Amino acid sequence: MLGHAQAHQPALFRETTLPEPGSPRWFRLNRALSYCVRRKGDKLVTSLGKDARTTQLRIAGGELRGADYGEFGGRLVFQPTDKKATPVAIKQGNVRLLFQRDGTVYFIEGMAHLSSSSGALYQLTGTSPGFGYTKLADFADAPEAFWVENNTVYIAQSRGFAVVQQTFWGGLYPNSVAVFGDTVYVGMRGGYAQLVLASKQLKFFQHLP
Repeated sequence: MLGHAQAHQPALFRETTLPEPGSPRWFRLNRALSYCVRRKGDKLVTSLGKDARTTQLRIAGGELRGADYGEFGGRLVFQPTDKKATPVAIKQGNVRLLFQRDGTVYFIEGMAHLSSSSGALYQLTGTSPGFGYTKLADFADAPEAFWVENNTVYIAQSRGFAVVQQTFWGGLYPNSVAVFGDTVYVGMRGGYAQLVLASKQLKFFQHLP
């Protein structure tokens, strides 16, 4: 398993103090370019990115497709392998992530708009065309970006993380997650954050002008 000491920091970013939510600097970051993070071997790689609005998962007989259109809603449908077949509507909602563990399919919904922020974890049940779903958990903060490894799902929320509540990045639109052992990187507008789970240490790396 990779440790954070092995994750080489990308060039053109420097560690800075955490931006204070609502401050002039925070508002400048809110209008900055968005950066995605991913793991490539033992290195952290960044790239310009944009908010993901769709998620797909191939299962027996076709593909599950989730969509998130923000305040305009979203949906979860099943598209059979036969492209001429009519897609099967499963659920209305802002579907952010689809994943499968031990033969079971799960999906996560999330919505952050104005003062509202919430989400939920569901388990898909049944088979086509009789799909159903069961809610497993509610989130008080909207899930935004994800990393799935082994049986663990790492979730960057609208304002926090699984072990850190009310982080600075509310309004900076988290878009991606990369995990190196106990260290998690979250891509967002203006740069990326580094979170060490064991110590709950949080750092921000801002893109150089």
